[in-house]
Amino acid sequence: MEILKRSLIGKFSKLVVILTLIVCAACNKQQNYGTASLNLDSQKESTLQSLIERKQAFAPGTYAKGTIPEGVYIIVNNERGYYSESINGTTIENGHFDSFGYVYNNGVGNIEIPRSYLITPEGVSELGFQSAKALYETSTNQPNYNFSGYYLVGVDIPEGNYRIDSVGNAFVFIKNAPEGRAETLVSESFVGSRSITLQNGEYLDLSSGKIVAE
Repeated sequence: MEILKRSLIGKFSKLVVILTLIVCAACNKQQNYGTASLNLDSQKESTLQSLIERKQAFAPGTYAKGTIPEGVYIIVNNERGYYSESINGTTIENGHFDSFGYVYNNGVGNIEIPRSYLITPEGVSELGFQSAKALYETSTNQPNYNFSGYYLVGVDIPEGNYRIDSVGNAFVFIKNAPEGRAETLVSESFVGSRSITLQNGEYLDLSSGKIVAE
C-alpha cells in the first residue's frame, strides 16, 4: 500500500509540473491586462471583438514576436498609453501616447501595450470612424478634441497654419511617419504660444499643448 501511495504521489507531482510548464508557456506567449474598454456602444464593441478575433485589433497586453503582423496600427487609449517593441529584453522602439496615435510594428520583437488597443486603419474604418482622433473623441466623449495626441495631417487634422498654446511646458514634434519609422522634422519645447505649418502626410506629435487654427 505504501509503495502504491508513493507511486501515485510521484505521478501527481509530475502532472503538476507539466501543467505548470504549459501555463507558463501560455503566459510567455501573451499576457492580457484586464478588461479595458473603449466605451463604445454595443454594436461597435461587437465589431471590435470581431476585429480582435480576426487579428485586425489587439487588446491591452503583451504579445510574443509574430503574434501581431508587421504594419501600421492606430493606438488608442482612455488613459496615457505606452507601446514598446523589444528583442531579448532590449527595447528597440517605444513611445508614450497621451490619447491616440500611429505606430509601425516592425514584427521583429515582443510587443507591450499595457493600457492601449492597437487597431489597423482598416479596422478603425470598419468600426465606423474616419480617423484615430474620431475614435478617441467617441471613446472619451470629447468632441472637437484639440489637445495632446499624435495627429496624422490630412486625416485627423487639415493641413494649414496653426497656433499651439502651451498648458504648462508644451512639446511639439513634426514627424514624417508613424512612431517606429519616424524621423523628426521639427522639434520645439516652450511655454506660451508658437505658430506652425502642417502639410498633408506629416504627423504632429503634441504634448501639453492646445491646437488653434490661425
